[in-house]
Amino acid sequence: MTGNDIHAVERGWTVRGSDGASLGSVAEVTDAYLRLSGHGEDLYVPAARLAEVRPGEVRLDVAAGEVDRGAWSSPPEGHPGREDALINVDEAAGPVATPGDAGYSRDEIAHMAHPDYAAQGAADDERAG
Repeated sequence: MTGNDIHAVERGWTVRGSDGASLGSVAEVTDAYLRLSGHGEDLYVPAARLAEVRPGEVRLDVAAGEVDRGAWSSPPEGHPGREDALINVDEAAGPVATPGDAGYSRDEIAHMAHPDYAAQGAADDERAG
């Protein structure tokens, strides 16, 4: 598994900057951010900054030394990154969809990605027609 889907992240995983330096470990996962602990004060990493998620490790799109600890010292207001965080990423094919595409929610996109969705839609069209 690779990609940057925040929902694949688990507590205890290591978070590294784009330079490979550790920023801490995941203490909390939300739709909008990861809360990191382990290097002094907690950091709240916006979901939009996740570059790659692999089992046990998360890489950010910014080097550890460039992290603005002041801006990340509290949870982000609203949900920055939520509408832009990629889901269902396949390395070969690239991103399948983002929740912001055509205004669909994550649940709607997940539902549409299910193999039975097309068959269900065709059956509904047939009954309605």
